[in-house]
Amino acid sequence: NKKSWAEDQRIFEHDIRAAWGNRKAKTIERAHVLVLLNSIAVRAPIQANRTLAFLRKMFNWAIQNGILDTSPCANVRAPSKENSRDHLLTMDEIPKFMIAIDGEGISETGKNALIFLLLTAQRAGEVVSLSWDEIDWKEEVWTLPGKRTKNGRTNHIPLSKGAMTIL
Repeated sequence: NKKSWAEDQRIFEHDIRAAWGNRKAKTIERAHVLVLLNSIAVRAPIQANRTLAFLRKMFNWAIQNGILDTSPCANVRAPSKENSRDHLLTMDEIPKFMIAIDGEGISETGKNALIFLLLTAQRAGEVVSLSWDEIDWKEEVWTLPGKRTKNGRTNHIPLSKGAMTIL
C-alpha cells in the first residue's frame, strides 16, 4: 500500500540489483553498502540518501523476519547533505511574486493557479488535481481527500475570499 513502491522498485532494479546482482543478503557487508552509496552520490547525491533509506528498510525487514541477525546499514550515515526546499515568501517578496507572474507571459489560468497556491499554501500537485466536488461553496472550505495528501490524511482547508474568487 506504499505510495512510492514504484520508486522503491526503480531504486532496487537500477542501483542495487545492477551493483549486487542476485547476491544473498547475508553476503552483503557494510563496505558493499558504502561503495554502492558513494558510486550513486557521484552522479545523484540525494538519490544516494534515498537508496540508503530503502536499504535500511529492506535489511531491517530481513532482521525482523529472521533472515539476518544484523544490518550492513547499521551506523552508515547518509552520504549527502539535504537542504530543505521549504521557503515561505516574505511580505516583501509577495508583491515581487505578483509582478513576476504578471510579466512572464503566463496564461490567466496559470496565474490563477500560482495565486491559489500562494493563498492556500498547498502543494502544487494537490492544487492542480483539485476537483469541484472537493469544494464546499457555502462553508468556503476545500476538503482535500487523504488519498491525495502526502500524509494520507484528509485536510480541510479554509478558503479566503481571494481563493474563492479564483475558483
